[in-house]
Amino acid sequence: MEKYIEIGRFTSPHSFRGEAKLDCWVDSPDDLLGLKSVFLVSGGEYRPFAVESIRKHNAFVLVKLEGINDDAGAKTLSGRTVYALRSDFVLEEGRFFVSDLIGTKVYDAESGKEYGRLTDVMKYAANDVYEVTSENGKKTLIPAVKEFIKSVDPESGIAVSPIGGMFDDED
Repeated sequence: MEKYIEIGRFTSPHSFRGEAKLDCWVDSPDDLLGLKSVFLVSGGEYRPFAVESIRKHNAFVLVKLEGINDDAGAKTLSGRTVYALRSDFVLEEGRFFVSDLIGTKVYDAESGKEYGRLTDVMKYAANDVYEVTSENGKKTLIPAVKEFIKSVDPESGIAVSPIGGMFDDED
């Protein structure tokens, strides 16, 4: 497991005071509100930035970093991926970071047959959707609901109960 996790991407400046909009990649913007520092990658290294303020604003989170004091400074953040320390988050039992699940095997809960590996998790209002890529490159989308997803564990895999036709044409 990585020490740092991606939490979002800066999109644009928000105010003349140096705030920048953050497109949030965590389940809830509330998860970010207590962060004291974030990290940006520069020259292949994670560089820490103290967070002066962080607040929700519509669908975005507004972040003011120490040393970024105007619109021009906030513009330099646009398009940059933002990281936080994994240790800054406490997950409830049975919840995982998406980055820990990518690459996990996906298998049939009854037969044990392996269908492929989890290659993406798409977030939608109703539920997440898992993208599973088979060994031959075929991609299958599975709604992440209890009817299809029976268990999730980064170590042992993701047990699924597919409906007919979901994986039937696998080679």
